[in-house]
Amino acid sequence: PLQECLGEIAMVAVPISNIFLENLSAANVNELVSATLGLPPQDTLSLSNALHTKTRGNPMFVKQLMRALVDERLLSYSANARRWQWNLQAIQLKAIADNAVDLLVDKMMKSYGAKNRDILRMASCLGSSFDETTMIMLCSQYAGSNQKDLLKQLGEMTADGMLIQSGPTYMFSHDQIWQACYELTPVEEREEMHLKRELRYLATYSVVR
Repeated sequence: PLQECLGEIAMVAVPISNIFLENLSAANVNELVSATLGLPPQDTLSLSNALHTKTRGNPMFVKQLMRALVDERLLSYSANARRWQWNLQAIQLKAIADNAVDLLVDKMMKSYGAKNRDILRMASCLGSSFDETTMIMLCSQYAGSNQKDLLKQLGEMTADGMLIQSGPTYMFSHDQIWQACYELTPVEEREEMHLKRELRYLATYSVVR
């Protein structure tokens, strides 16, 4: 969609400037980690170097990796010491995926409960994007989630980076995440969800007409 939009702009002779951003340097990552954890840069240097090595300075990967380390308590806040602490050796030895997609899929498989995974599986059968109303209908029938719980769960998954929200529409943040969720769904269940989606679209089209 972005390339199509840029092509249309170029056709009407509107100047376009391209700005190519490089990955963060090790020093940049240390500034980010220092500011995030509220610690002096010299205290976060060992952690930020490990993060930079594993992410190659991609800002999104750094963010997702830090979240994963917190989830696994390799990075945690100590109330006694009143500061963030980390297990550097465990972080350095940990076999962490080298991109954010793998980290998110890994989080879904290890940290999400069955209900959240069911929601993502149902959403994946609706396509790479889906509307709130259809999800409410499906989840009330198959996952036992009421509207309030569903919206809360969708909000949590959006905060985790699994989904992106635009008004009442949600989309998977990456096609590989969508595909991973879709592949978790049995074939017969996919067909049933596809049918539910088509029936809803037909009903909506009829009302509009």
